[in-house]
Amino acid sequence: HMTVAGIRAGPSGEEPLEARVSLWLVGVSLIVLLVACANVANLHFARGLRRRREVAVRLSLGITRSRLLRLLLLESLVLAVLGGIAALAVAYWGAQVVRTVLLPQVDWSTSPLNARVLLVSGALTLLVAVITGLAPALQSLSTRLAPALAGSVHAPPAPGRVRSVLAVLQAAFCVVLLVGAGLFVRSLQSVRGIDIGMEPDRVLQLQLSWQPQPQLSDEEVRARRNVFIADAMERVRAMPGVESVSAAIGSPFHGAFGGGFLRAPGDSVPRLPGGSYLSAVTSEYFGTLGTHVVRGRVFRPDEGAGTEPVVIVSRSTADAFWPGEDPVGRCMYPESGAPECVRVVGVVADVRRFQFQEDAGAQFYVPLGQQSAWLQNPALLVRTRDPHALGGPVRRALHELEPTLGHVRTASYRERLDPQWRPWQLGATLFMACGALALAIAVIGLYSVIAYMVLHRTHEIGVRMALGAERRDIVGMVTRQALQLAGAGVLIGLAVALLAGRFLEPLLFDTEAYNPAVLAAAAAVLAHAGLAAGIVPAL
Repeated sequence: HMTVAGIRAGPSGEEPLEARVSLWLVGVSLIVLLVACANVANLHFARGLRRRREVAVRLSLGITRSRLLRLLLLESLVLAVLGGIAALAVAYWGAQVVRTVLLPQVDWSTSPLNARVLLVSGALTLLVAVITGLAPALQSLSTRLAPALAGSVHAPPAPGRVRSVLAVLQAAFCVVLLVGAGLFVRSLQSVRGIDIGMEPDRVLQLQLSWQPQPQLSDEEVRARRNVFIADAMERVRAMPGVESVSAAIGSPFHGAFGGGFLRAPGDSVPRLPGGSYLSAVTSEYFGTLGTHVVRGRVFRPDEGAGTEPVVIVSRSTADAFWPGEDPVGRCMYPESGAPECVRVVGVVADVRRFQFQEDAGAQFYVPLGQQSAWLQNPALLVRTRDPHALGGPVRRALHELEPTLGHVRTASYRERLDPQWRPWQLGATLFMACGALALAIAVIGLYSVIAYMVLHRTHEIGVRMALGAERRDIVGMVTRQALQLAGAGVLIGLAVALLAGRFLEPLLFDTEAYNPAVLAAAAAVLAHAGLAAGIVPAL
């Protein structure tokens, strides 16, 4: 509920990736619940075997089996209610963590513990009580009175097999969750490893807007804007922690303007996937963003009005326009049809415009000082050690410099990219959390089965040792049984993970659902967990 809440479909009606990942996480939560149910049922079976004499005494004294069944189910219900109450407390705290850490930009309109959540939690509590208590209760009622009253301590074989099956199912579910966690972690690594053409970690973007001033002409507005931009860059550059400052009309992951250049007047434009975009920038723009210069140079500070028109193109643009040739020094001509030669002075790396998964397209950069006709409001880009701490001081400095300045929106590029990475971060984090929880529960379940087996085979183990069995033989015998249960769970879990992989693969990024390394890692983790669960009772 807390991962799905607040997420809405886009204009096309297509369900967003966050919602699809969240629906999978609902299924993951149910798997963890099933693992826990299997564990509690196992413990109920063990407790029922130890209470066989008590149950026999109650039956011999005249209690009806239906009344005894109600009593045993009530005990299961009390345990489930206590677990449900504890779970609601953990869920309330966990919801705050998820909202703050994983989904900070989602507009939350509901409490994590509203009436619907409480109703569903209550229904699940009753269902868990029945699932975990009914079979052990029926097994207890099948107790034969004479052997139980005589004090026989030997457990019948059927419950032991049932407990082993439950332990295997726990291990299998755990493998499925570990595989899912590994796949989402690999996807997140692939996402974060994409070269977006810039270094976003320490860049702050400030989007400027001016209040309407109808008494000024367009030329006066442009003149005031240019003076303000120069003064603002100078003032921000002098602030502590600032490494570089630039201004741009059309910046990555915020805005872009369609347009570009031709190789010759009337020439066709090579079609590149992703469109054609034009940005007007200052000389420090590429250094501020951390965009690599492939060939040539960046703009000089003195390239403004009255100087030779110049342009910088992206690598993909250069390869499309002049394949195998050096574009630096060549002429380009505006798409508008003007015959003026605009000389190429540099080539830079491709920069993603709106989405990190998209094609870069054709990209052209011109000096901001040469674009006297543009009325759009530029953005300031600041490279600093701490973008979050600098946002407030920069806003105050800009309003002191220009009182008519409207609202200044600030955001680090990391904040702009985090929502695009969020689905894989959400999946990796919560799959790992649920997988770790399921692993802990599965280890406890395996341990309880092996420990109970050792308890009931104490006499046999004593005879074996009396006949000359070494301690290592006994330890090996017990740990082998633990590894057999864990191995069966691994095989079943891997089979289920392979079947579910084709449904999960659309949510992954550049990662195959049948990744051998992830499958092997999940199997190895569960095998070591099984060894750890068996070694303690063995010793």
